[in-house]
Amino acid sequence: MVVLFFSACDDDFKVGADYKEVTIVYGLLDHGSLTNEQYIKVTRGYYSETEDNLLLAANIDSIYYRDLDVKVEEYDNGNLTKTINCIRVDLASLPVPIRKESGVFADSPNYAYRFMEPLDANREYKLIVKNNESGSVITARTGIISTDPNIFTIIKPFTANDQLQFGEPLQTYTFSWKAPPKAELFDILLKFYYDDINLVSKDTVKKSVDLALGSFIPRNAGAMSFEMDNVVFYSLLSANIGAAPANIIRRVDTTQLFFVAGDTVVQKYIDVNNAQGGLTNDQIKPIYTNLSRDGVFEKDVVGIFGARSTRFVGNLVFDTKTYDTLYYSDKTRNLNFVGISLN
Repeated sequence: MVVLFFSACDDDFKVGADYKEVTIVYGLLDHGSLTNEQYIKVTRGYYSETEDNLLLAANIDSIYYRDLDVKVEEYDNGNLTKTINCIRVDLASLPVPIRKESGVFADSPNYAYRFMEPLDANREYKLIVKNNESGSVITARTGIISTDPNIFTIIKPFTANDQLQFGEPLQTYTFSWKAPPKAELFDILLKFYYDDINLVSKDTVKKSVDLALGSFIPRNAGAMSFEMDNVVFYSLLSANIGAAPANIIRRVDTTQLFFVAGDTVVQKYIDVNNAQGGLTNDQIKPIYTNLSRDGVFEKDVVGIFGARSTRFVGNLVFDTKTYDTLYYSDKTRNLNFVGISLN
């Protein structure tokens, strides 16, 4: 996915005493994208000695470049096989909008560069970002993490018939999977679907929350496992859903479980920056970089261009003990779950 960054364009904008172009780039190519959509965020860093930088940050012209040429080249054993042009899109205007968090920087529009091509896990990809105004060129390369189920294999839970057994809060549940080549760390994300039912209007609203069950799990072998304290599930659920309002009851629907792998570029970023969040987080603030400007590594550019890969198991259900704990335990009783979704 994509991240926030900075830029500037106004001809009257003075960036310090000696102007120096600084660009921020973020892109993680995901072999697991079901729509083959890939997004790359490019913005510009700046500092003014004469103007209020907080006011400048709220100006769209102080965040995005006016004229960039962004493309991705595909290579097979060093031979160029394909050139893919990226187009600028407003992430906030997509069918499923991606919005920046409100804050100091302007949050709309939320521009990124998109291409829609299947990725080949046996190929290498080179990002090229050319500023047509300055002539400066930023580049980086990445491999791809495969989502082939024979390579990136989910072992437990394997199918929707494997019930998630979180019933005893003081016990643990162990996830297991086979790590694919190039993957160096993992996140485990649970998408919890549920119904909000209004007892007065009889209306039912379908809702979901994302629960980060495990983040930045380091690779230690080909066969991976992660032991989660069951109480983490209930704590996250309570924090993300909150107590039910008056006249609202809730019913549990099915669940999806995502295993997200990050490559060595992501691992180095995490190690250098001691980041918070997860591989699914779209608000990473890059300091470490694997990018070059005009052939010079780390020259006036920050950010990362790397790879991640997503596998998921869908339509999962819980065992009876987990449902009972969800309905009646002190930690989650106020969520007011009364049963399983009826549709």
